[in-house]
Amino acid sequence: LMTFNLPMLLSLAADMPDASQLLGKPLPARALRKFLAEASPEAADKVLWLIDTPQRLAEYDAISKDMERPLNIVLELDVGLHRGGFEPGADLSDTLGRIHASNRLTFKGYMGYEPHVAAMPTKLGMQDRALKGAWSTYEKALKAATDIFGAADVDRLTRNAAGSPTFRFYEDLSIANEVSVGS
Repeated sequence: LMTFNLPMLLSLAADMPDASQLLGKPLPARALRKFLAEASPEAADKVLWLIDTPQRLAEYDAISKDMERPLNIVLELDVGLHRGGFEPGADLSDTLGRIHASNRLTFKGYMGYEPHVAAMPTKLGMQDRALKGAWSTYEKALKAATDIFGAADVDRLTRNAAGSPTFRFYEDLSIANEVSVGS
């Protein structure tokens, strides 16, 4: 399930504790703390926390340490929408390294949401270029994760992409192994 706010996260954790939840947007650190205080450890273990900046990861890591609760981390990629997230480069590699070095944080994958692609004109190949640009960013991020975690681990990651306007562009699992439709 894709979850978008603390009330939704808490409600689904209580009503469906076996359901896996992926945050559709990063939550403030105080929301993480409240969730961990209120939800069962079993339900909390099913949540994939979306991280968009090194600073948010540091905040989440501190809460994880303080509350002695491990966290499953998914990194948001900026695949062209420019609403936040990581681009391949030093920040992404450093963040992956920090997760790898942690005994509380587990890297579970990426989210690269690209609804802007569907809004691009098809004339002059603009939509195709935007889609290829998004996929190129995703491929570079997967390479960065492979360099740190190894290919076998990366093959098991959540690779969320697309949404209702763009899920039809994904015909195989080379980029995404999960799409979100109908939120």
